[in-house]
Amino acid sequence: MSSPIVSGAALGVVVAALVVFDGACLVSGDAGDGGASGNNGASLPRSQPAPAVGYSVLPIQKIDILFDVDNSSSMGDKQAYLEEAIPDLITRITTPNCVDSQGNAILNNGTQLTSDSNGNCAMGQPELTPVHDLHVGVVTSSLGGRGTTSICQTMATPGAQPADYLEFTSGTYQQFLLDDETGNFADLTSISKNNDDQGHLINRTGTPTNPDGPTSELVGNFLAWAPPGSSAASPVNGVSEATTVSVVTDFQDIVVGAGAFGCGIESQLESWYRFLIQPDPYLAITTTTNSAGLAVASWSGVDTTILQQRADFLRPDSLVLIVDLTDENDSEIDVRTIGGIGVNWLDSGFQPPLPTTACASDPGDPNCQSCAFDNSVTNNDPNCQMSSAFYPLDETNFGFNDNLRHVHMKQKYGVDLQFPINRYVLGLTSSKVPNRDGEYPPGGDGYYQGGLQSDPNDLNCVNPLFAQNLPIDATGPGDSSICNLTPSTARTPESNLVYYAHIGGVPNELLTTNVNGVVTPKDTLAASDWQLILGNDPENYDYSGIDPHMIESYQPRPGMPVAGSGAAVVGDEAPDYVTDGETPARVNLPVDLEYACVFPLATPRNCDTGVPASPSNQTEADITGCTCSTVGLAAAAVPSVCDAENPLQQDYAKAYPTIRELMLAERLRTQGIVGSICPIDVQDNAEGNDPLYGYRPVVAAIIERLKR
Repeated sequence: MSSPIVSGAALGVVVAALVVFDGACLVSGDAGDGGASGNNGASLPRSQPAPAVGYSVLPIQKIDILFDVDNSSSMGDKQAYLEEAIPDLITRITTPNCVDSQGNAILNNGTQLTSDSNGNCAMGQPELTPVHDLHVGVVTSSLGGRGTTSICQTMATPGAQPADYLEFTSGTYQQFLLDDETGNFADLTSISKNNDDQGHLINRTGTPTNPDGPTSELVGNFLAWAPPGSSAASPVNGVSEATTVSVVTDFQDIVVGAGAFGCGIESQLESWYRFLIQPDPYLAITTTTNSAGLAVASWSGVDTTILQQRADFLRPDSLVLIVDLTDENDSEIDVRTIGGIGVNWLDSGFQPPLPTTACASDPGDPNCQSCAFDNSVTNNDPNCQMSSAFYPLDETNFGFNDNLRHVHMKQKYGVDLQFPINRYVLGLTSSKVPNRDGEYPPGGDGYYQGGLQSDPNDLNCVNPLFAQNLPIDATGPGDSSICNLTPSTARTPESNLVYYAHIGGVPNELLTTNVNGVVTPKDTLAASDWQLILGNDPENYDYSGIDPHMIESYQPRPGMPVAGSGAAVVGDEAPDYVTDGETPARVNLPVDLEYACVFPLATPRNCDTGVPASPSNQTEADITGCTCSTVGLAAAAVPSVCDAENPLQQDYAKAYPTIRELMLAERLRTQGIVGSICPIDVQDNAEGNDPLYGYRPVVAAIIERLKR
């Protein structure tokens, strides 16, 4: 059952249960060895070194690639492009392109000349040293209910109903019960939602022709390849691939196996952090109930499956590449914040308190606080003195809707309950990171500390990413063997061997130049580019200078055309629309965010539920991932991804601004790589080598960065 909803009358009890918050923003701390911020906590200037000139060789023979795939309901079309990009990436690093002494491509009858796996070119030289030892794995964005029983349920969730953890290839659970009230699933093909992949490497596979059908599993947790005769060690608990072709095909199957039936409250950053870096990943999130009826969460146990998989997958002397594919901003909430009460913001039945009035204009103002706190600021604030200082129980309300609670949290609630971005910067750049005691030290203030307060004692564990040997077991979270690791002498914070590539919600126009109709991806992003993407200082809530497409808003944004005004989709730009307050309420998304970008679907999606599905009629479309499933909306309220003539047909896929993931890429500077999840070209050319097709621009950016 969900946590009790706190009424306005219970506000005084809530106050007693909460840690007093002084409204001050957490300040980014030292990013550690090789980090991306200075000792004073300020981010380094938004600039990147000039591109390398000429040809260079990467003297690395091992690469460990971890794909973090968003597997929520809107991701199927994007995963298909990732599936097609995989051959390009694997081929480029195992049999690199041949180039001349200046790094220019060498063509043979118009076709790019490539080396063999030993780096031999018929003409010129390979653009980089071929990789002879490759590990490839996949985690997903689904981490389950995280201490709640109202979202992202699994079969094991107390009180869970089949509708919460099963999807159908046609029809919905409710429609099926009209035909068979027994709840017998035998007559309809159903699959389990992948709501909780736990940050483990997945090995389930699917087939491109039937991604919704039954899946199988590879015998191993990741893929490993080395050419015949190589000295590479045999993988432990990995699938040893005979050829790069088999790596490609098996990996494509795993991407399909990720599915698009995962948790809709995505943990895009926390999934890879949990797998690669968290020294003591929790086994479970446990909750108790306080006197106000609120859940109080804590981490318990250690997930030794992650420890074992991490030790098998991650080598101490490899180059590590994280590829993060998502169409939505990181939704993770740190359940332990405010002394463990943060978990309630994940509960779909929880009624969040209002913020003070100062939050609307300046979330960084010390007077921006939660009305749940009891102090001189809140006691005299108009919002907090209302008869109900809580958001209404209304799924169309931007502050109550559980799918959007992660958006502008400080502005909406007076508290920010997400992990600080510096957590992930430290994870990829610092030789030491905090375990759970360093994140929430005993006697702390109830908020994440983890190196943010410039206390070196917080960074109390050798970072597994920069360790020589990794533990495969632990007696518990206090086991010293998971913190006291031997640092690696090969992959260090200074070695420049860790990269984060984000493919997400940002318009291509912000990542490319267009000269006389010739579109060219930018080699690096200048400070002015980042200001358009993120604003002036997003970590301190200063979004001045941001491009309108990147504003997270549930209302039409200044400078954007609005649906119903005759505006149409042009390129990857779609008109804004009225996302809330309409009658009838929308199916699936009663209130939504405006889009960062869109792209045409290869096959328009049928969102019409006019014919109920039944065991004898399974032609009805599953509308779980549909945006265009509501009739009777005003013209300005019809989502711009819907067909102009048939509003129950979805013609475009969408992506929202992925602000937090982009903030991380920007903080990492040259170790961060950015691409748009909305392809420039959605169809390949006849030769199959259009450089702007799908996610090839991102693959090219990754290769160019590794060459340096």
